[in-house]
Amino acid sequence: MPDGVPASEVGALELNLTGAGLLGSFISGANAGDDCSPGTNGSYSTDSHGDVSLTTSGALANCAELYSPQRYTYGIFEARLDLPAGADGTIANWPAFWLVGPDWPAGGEFDIMEGLDGTQAVHFHYSAGNPGWPQPSIRPGWHTFTGVWGPGYISVWIDGNQVMSWASPDVTSVPMEVLFDMTTGTAGYTTGQPSTMTVSYLRVWAWK
Repeated sequence: MPDGVPASEVGALELNLTGAGLLGSFISGANAGDDCSPGTNGSYSTDSHGDVSLTTSGALANCAELYSPQRYTYGIFEARLDLPAGADGTIANWPAFWLVGPDWPAGGEFDIMEGLDGTQAVHFHYSAGNPGWPQPSIRPGWHTFTGVWGPGYISVWIDGNQVMSWASPDVTSVPMEVLFDMTTGTAGYTTGQPSTMTVSYLRVWAWK
């Protein structure tokens, strides 16, 4: 079951992959536009626990990214992630776990976990805006992030606790792919140090 999400919202389990399984079945490379530039790929590694690590060198736009070969329409998307620490103890560089549709931003973007300028935040991007819900209490280290996406509705749970919900007709119904990336981002999101985000698993349930 997803961490904290009421059982009444949970449908059938559609996908259950370890981090190493992600590396074997997702597409690696750069698929996130100018911030994750082709030709500047970071690195990937797996460990004995079946986790996968995505590492950026610290050079601007250097990025390790994995994205799903298929898109999903509605569901619960959960990943357990180890977020990297910067020298000041905040979240380093630009780690992210997110969903995105085609023809951005019209197709929608749901950032379940995005480290920006040292702070974890939830965002939803669409043609007319990009509301955000910062989560400054989330520190580097292991956390479970769970995003719920249904018709006209999103919510996010972190370590079993609901941190936001948003009901709006602007929530997309367009199928979206799932992405993980570890990037040294544009101005404001850069530490200049090599950084690694580790993924333990991804699970996807159909949304009731």
